[in-house]
Amino acid sequence: MLDACPKCGGNWFDRGEIERMNELLGMRTEARLWRPKTASRADGSWREAIGAPLASLPSLWLRSAGVLAALYGMLVAFLFLLAALGVMTSDTAIAMGVGAILFQFFVGPVLMDWSLAWLHSLKWVSPDELPSDLRNFLRDLCAKEGIVSPKLGIIEDGNPNAFTYGRTPRDARLVFTHGLFAVLEPAELRAVAAHEMGHIVHWDMAVMTAASLVPLILYYLYRVCMRSSRSSSSNKKGNPLPAIGLAAFLLYWISEYFVLWLGRVRELYADRYSGHATGEPNDLTSALIKIAYGLAGRRERIDGEAAPASMENAAAKHLGIFDAGSAKGLAAVSSASGGGLSALNMLGAMQWDLWNPWAVYYELHSTHPLPARRIELLGRQSAHLGKPPLILFDLEKPENFLDEFLVDMFFMFLPLIAAGAAFAAAFAFQGVPGPLWAAALGAGAIGYMGKLAFSYRGGSYPDTTVASVLKRVKVSGVRGVPVRLEGTIIGRGSPGFVLSEDMVLQDGTGFVLLDYEQPLALFNWGFAISKVPGLIGRTIAVEGWYRRAPVPYIELRARYEGGRRVVCRALEAKIVFAFALLAGSVAALAGLF
Repeated sequence: MLDACPKCGGNWFDRGEIERMNELLGMRTEARLWRPKTASRADGSWREAIGAPLASLPSLWLRSAGVLAALYGMLVAFLFLLAALGVMTSDTAIAMGVGAILFQFFVGPVLMDWSLAWLHSLKWVSPDELPSDLRNFLRDLCAKEGIVSPKLGIIEDGNPNAFTYGRTPRDARLVFTHGLFAVLEPAELRAVAAHEMGHIVHWDMAVMTAASLVPLILYYLYRVCMRSSRSSSSNKKGNPLPAIGLAAFLLYWISEYFVLWLGRVRELYADRYSGHATGEPNDLTSALIKIAYGLAGRRERIDGEAAPASMENAAAKHLGIFDAGSAKGLAAVSSASGGGLSALNMLGAMQWDLWNPWAVYYELHSTHPLPARRIELLGRQSAHLGKPPLILFDLEKPENFLDEFLVDMFFMFLPLIAAGAAFAAAFAFQGVPGPLWAAALGAGAIGYMGKLAFSYRGGSYPDTTVASVLKRVKVSGVRGVPVRLEGTIIGRGSPGFVLSEDMVLQDGTGFVLLDYEQPLALFNWGFAISKVPGLIGRTIAVEGWYRRAPVPYIELRARYEGGRRVVCRALEAKIVFAFALLAGSVAALAGLF
């Protein structure tokens, strides 16, 4: 199956398709996008492709100590600033900081136990209730590291995930979801368990708890200062509380990025630990592919169910196998036409993570590195151990994609840019408050229309497959690609949640989230209750816009049921909203002049 461009009539070819076409046509053709940097890996040249030395990671101890010192130095300085300004005494400032740390350290894990038991039906189990090979692996690993076996828990959730929390390695909790056992092979389960044991061995629970506490305290101080500044007793000229509150919010925002960066570093170390503990980095690679990109079943076949992450607490975010926020909904996967895992399709899916500037933007806001970056480092570790990597990303980057990123950013902020420009122009010519806001509102509405025109390009929806759309690099949450897919609805976007209007579509190459949206949430709920159950298990065709932010998904425009085209009216609602804003602006300006 070839991908055709509806505008120019040309075709996109994968590496394997180029070779097959040359055989059929008796000619020699070359595809620049898919030209590898190195020779074929079949003869063992993958060693030269990666290089013998193992890619070094930043010093875990130095980075952790540096980040904690910076965070707590920032917090202590701010608390003493409050004391110097008379907002609180020095004793109160010190007691507040120390008290919060002790409370989080001693009470935090207990609160997590209660929360998981109540909200996620966590059940504590004995080692004998785990599969025998996983139980023996954990026992041997704990003996080797000289630590006690962690307390084990299982959550009855289809989402494949695992995470750790606690205070120290002596009272660590290791939790698996039921979906993990259904999706992964025994070797992959051991690799994921070793990753989580890496968090325990490296004291990540204590370090990340201490680091995460600083933003929480700063945000609490921000809220207290802003609330106090609005009270009647504090509402007077020269009140420093608003400025202090804004400073606390700025420090909170900065400290969050420190914590996220530290979490990403420690995730890479946990991956590295897993590769050494199992001796097979490829096992963690295939587990990450299945969990992050949605692939379920054995390496040789596709066979699974979509299951988005459902852990939203701090421990799951920082110490889970994946960032719950980034993996929420469903990422897409690809397989070979014969049913097995296709390295070429995976290379295509990884292009966006490794090449598109949007990937860097999203990773900065994530507790975990993007899956493709982790897979690439695991491939290097596998080569260092003398084993062929499961996935070796050796494609030549055809361009830097920065121009598309800048265009996307422009259109994303176009309503604000237009409104700001109109406000400034009106102020320069009129200086009257009324026309200023009316002009800004109208310009913002026009800018919003421009954003819609860019984001919802259409006219035709070319037939394609999940594997094909995953290879698109020039796509983002703003830049949509019109597509038409046909496949089977295999479940809801959020398994088991009756109000989940989103669905998961699977074709012969993979499966992807369908983002269903109507103008009002009430319509979404009605669709979730009345329509989705009847669609599950059915083969349908859908039209929409493929987006990536960073999870791949299809924003639905229409679906076909029995030859009937059913349209989602979210786009029309956005257009009506833009015209309503513009009409209000024109009416306000007409009344003023």
